[in-house]
Amino acid sequence: AAENFAVVRKIALNLLKKDCGKESLRSKRLKAGWNKEYLIDLLRLLLKRNVLPKVGTKSI
Repeated sequence: AAENFAVVRKIALNLLKKDCGKESLRSKRLKAGWNKEYLIDLLRLLLKRNVLPKVGTKSI
């Protein structure tokens, strides 16, 4: 369970890093929690860019 949560956390951080905004990661994370449209835009990055970690790697 902890490994699964670590993968989800890694995906979320990768999404925030790939966003082109100038805000800090903390600000982007808070904004995603408050603004549903911003969160949807971040999730769309999953379709456009490769932000998923490689399966079976221990780089988490």
